[in-house]
This record gives sequence, structure tokens and C-alpha cells, in this order.
Amino acid sequence: MDTNYYLRLARYAVQQAEEIISESTDRSELTYKGDRDFASAVDMRVEESIRARLTTESPECSFLGEEYGLQKGHSDELIWVLDPIDGTSNFVHGNPLYSISLSLLSEGEPAVGVVSIPQLHHQFTAAVGQGAAINETTTHCSSTKELRSSIISTGDFAVGKGAIEKNHERFELHHQLVPTVERVRMFGSAAIDLCWVAAGWTDGCVVMSGKIWDVAAGIVIAREAGADVLNGDGEQYDSNSETMIASTPAITDELVQVVKTAANWQNHSSVP
Repeated sequence: MDTNYYLRLARYAVQQAEEIISESTDRSELTYKGDRDFASAVDMRVEESIRARLTTESPECSFLGEEYGLQKGHSDELIWVLDPIDGTSNFVHGNPLYSISLSLLSEGEPAVGVVSIPQLHHQFTAAVGQGAAINETTTHCSSTKELRSSIISTGDFAVGKGAIEKNHERFELHHQLVPTVERVRMFGSAAIDLCWVAAGWTDGCVVMSGKIWDVAAGIVIAREAGADVLNGDGEQYDSNSETMIASTPAITDELVQVVKTAANWQNHSSVP
């Protein structure tokens, strides 16, 4: 597979989406998908634009988008995966921490990734074996040596069906992290979480129940920047994993242990 070719396609498609976002002045048109879960009309337009371009220019690839689902291409081995706006709630409220996240999976593994944060003018890119970059400048994860000196970001709290139980584990994660790390942050975009680990601006992140379109592009970017990307058991993350941990390697073991402890909250909690 010519990863450079697909990376160029992804970058051009994302740049086209950036223009759509920049021209969109009305963010109030929403389609509700569940309790406090919605897509904006801009999400829809971005996905329509990228889907149309990539299915035309790479018909050999299937296409999976958050808003319109799976469209089969000539091959099941190559799949574009898109979150048109990761952090829609931030976007709708005028918060600049949202991103466009586009990845190409090859046999189920992220091989190419592009994440754009339009309001910050940052475009993160990576392809397997070629390293990671911010605006074409090579980047690498941090050199932080211990968890107590680290900044760790976490994913959003759950909403919708089953949210109460899911959030007990998230509360426990924060209960374990707060006395253990330097600072805890919540940005509202899993793609940004991963890219900022890649940039060394944070030292790790923990995302529970992330969808493949949330994390695929960020995974290849973080890995190519030297970070570990694992599941909640400390094994290699894959599309079947419930929890994702990304971190600079020196703190990985400590961070995995914190996540494991939080995951066992039911064994030591009186919460029904």
C-alpha cells in the first residue's frame, strides 16, 4: 500500500472540510441521536464532502463515517474512517477544541491519520513507519519519566443509556488519578487527546468507550510519535478494546495500573 498517496488524499480532503467549517456561521441546527448526544448540520456537510471526494478518488476503499455509517468499496481491507467533527458539543458552544479526524485502516489497523484542529491551525499527520508531524514538522511524545510529573487527559463522561454505571468507573478513574499525577485535563475530543500526547503537550490520556472514528487517526499519530497505545489491560489496543490508554513509554506501566484499579471499582465500592 502506498501510504504517501493515501496520506495526500486524506490531507486534501481534510483541508476541504476545514473550508466548510470556516464558512459555516450557523451552528444551531442539530440532529439529536440520544440523551445530550447530537450532530450539527456542519458535521453532516463535512462528512458528505469528505465521503464524496474519497469514494471518487479511492473507490478501492470502503468508507465508515460517524454520521452516515459504512459504504462498501471494492475492498474490505482498506477502510476510510471519519469523525467529521470530534467534539461537536465544543464546536456548537464556540469552544475551539474540536477536530476533524480521518484515518485509513489497513486490515483493521490504522495506517494513515490526519487530525485537524481548525481553530488552532494545527494539522497532525502520520503514516505507519514514517513518523508523525504537526504542520509538517516532526513531533515526538514527551520524555516525562514518572507519573507524578505528568499531565493526563481523560475522555468525556458518558451520556445516554447506562451512563450512571459507566460514570462510576470514570469517577473512580479521576479519584485514582488526582492524587497520583501532576494535573488532570478533559478536552472533549479523543482525537485531540491523542494528538497532544503525540506532541508532548500532555504525557498520556485515557479514553473509555471511544468509537473507532474517534480514535483511529490519533492512534497512528500517537504511535508514530513514539507513544504506547494500549487497552485497559495493558495490551495492544485494537478495534474491540473498550478502553484506550496512550502515554509516553516511561509512565505506561504506572498509568495502566491506575486504570486497572479504577476498572475494579465494583469490587471495593458500596455504590449499587
